Amino acid sequence: MLNLFFFIVLSAMHGYSPGKSEDSIKTYLVYYRAIGEVFYDKETNEPSAPGKGSIVSKNIGFIIGLLVTGFYGSFLTPYDFTPFETVEKYDMFHMLSFGHNSNNMLVASKSHIALHLM
Repeated sequence: MLNLFFFIVLSAMHGYSPGKSEDSIKTYLVYYRAIGEVFYDKETNEPSAPGKGSIVSKNIGFIIGLLVTGFYGSFLTPYDFTPFETVEKYDMFHMLSFGHNSNNMLVASKSHIALHLM
């Protein structure tokens, strides 16, 4: 969220905004206060509301991501987030082992899904 804030501030300071956002003060404020992408009506150049299909697909994606994150958490927690066997040595051979990389991949994909939901 903070990265998005800095991007919005920099684009406002340097004038890199889409042409439709500068048609009126209302469209300018809507563009710079919106968290997501703003779509404009082609006829009126006013911001348009999202369709029902877009809202439903976003909610379904959120629910699926939430379920997958819950599955990963319930699957990995009993194994202390290391379901594959690893050795506690920190040399290059053991860092490239299948178990070590598989554990890292599972935790990274869980983190990716959890961050995608935010």
